[in-house]
Amino acid sequence: MKCLIVDDDKFERDGIIYLMQRMNFPLVIREARNGKLALAALQQEKIDIVITDIKMPVMDGMAFLTEAKKIYPDCVYIIYSGYSDFTYAKQAISLKVLDFLVKPVSETEFHKVISQSIQIVEQENILKAEKFLISACKGEEDDLAVSLSGRFGLFAVERSELFDLEDFSSIIRSYNRKNIIFKIEECLYGLWIESDAKTIEKLMESFEADNFKTPIVFSGKMSTEEEIRKNCPLQLDFVKSSIFSVKRKFLMPDEWAVTEPFFDNIATDEFAEYLKRACFVTQKLLKQIELLLEGGTYNIKNQLLSAGSIEDLIKLFEETILTGDDKLIKEVKSYIAQNYQKEISIEDIAAAVFLNSSYLCTLFKKRTGITIIQYLTDYRIKEACALLKEGRLKNIEVANRVGYKNISYFNMVFKAKMHTTPSGYRKEFCHKR
Repeated sequence: MKCLIVDDDKFERDGIIYLMQRMNFPLVIREARNGKLALAALQQEKIDIVITDIKMPVMDGMAFLTEAKKIYPDCVYIIYSGYSDFTYAKQAISLKVLDFLVKPVSETEFHKVISQSIQIVEQENILKAEKFLISACKGEEDDLAVSLSGRFGLFAVERSELFDLEDFSSIIRSYNRKNIIFKIEECLYGLWIESDAKTIEKLMESFEADNFKTPIVFSGKMSTEEEIRKNCPLQLDFVKSSIFSVKRKFLMPDEWAVTEPFFDNIATDEFAEYLKRACFVTQKLLKQIELLLEGGTYNIKNQLLSAGSIEDLIKLFEETILTGDDKLIKEVKSYIAQNYQKEISIEDIAAAVFLNSSYLCTLFKKRTGITIIQYLTDYRIKEACALLKEGRLKNIEVANRVGYKNISYFNMVFKAKMHTTPSGYRKEFCHKR
């Protein structure tokens, strides 16, 4: 991420650079001593954040901002000036700059504004990367310019409502803030991981700890738009046209690229594409029917099979399958309260209440608004907080008490939920007391 500082006073530029370095902002700094040179700098390379003074020779800050905003609207612009005149402030508002900092600025205010700028740029980059990767997968053309270097992962889930995108996003971004996960279409998700193969393996272990069993098909490392546009559609074809069941958590290029999809032998491209999509949709539909039948009792199965119309099925579903749901949810929560200290899975919970696991997941999410895994995680973290407040146990003992045998994974989940480490939470609580 690059930041351009525009000021005719070298002492002021050096002061900003010193503050940024002392605050450890991850920015590459560029300098310009007036607006004209700043415009030239913007043309030479991609700049993410611009901090500019107002009073400068050749081209002042306001004239520079007016031109720059027309040509480079995606930059985050900040005015940093000794002039607090209302006219300048009004112009700044009309130009939609992020902030107007008046010299001398407090370190707290400076840190807040630069942090906000970085967050805005990161979010914009994530959204742009998502759009680019989705269009690359589908073979669509766009004019998005992105800078990516890493591996693309692709996977399909049985049902989108069972997959908690927010939870998994927290996990992958805890490894690297540039890692992203996004929905491409119904039941189909993409990952962009800026990490090496070993880190990916650790990441998959984290996923597995959250009962994520779907294999992820990864590309080789890619760093150019051309590579990404060439490889992403191949991955999409593989995932959509292959019915595979593997024990591995993820597939690397040498494990999937050599696989010849069954439908590639068909001569007519259009018909082959139709069959690929039909296979993908039919597979999902059959799974839905299987889960529905397994979720009910024998009597419900017979009624389902003898239903004469869609209206009959809807009525049956409302009268029988949904009856007693609230009691069932209480049983699930009670089971978690009694067993959260152990390594329990969704299958264990489903067996305890005599239901199919996928059906139970759907029902729980519909009734509570969160997944079973999310509820279990929240419950464990709540219990961990209570133990940390007591202060008698070490962090590793707390982790074991609430069902986490891996202290590193416990620390990562705790930080994602509480926005601080277990040690930080303990210290904060002790300080409040």
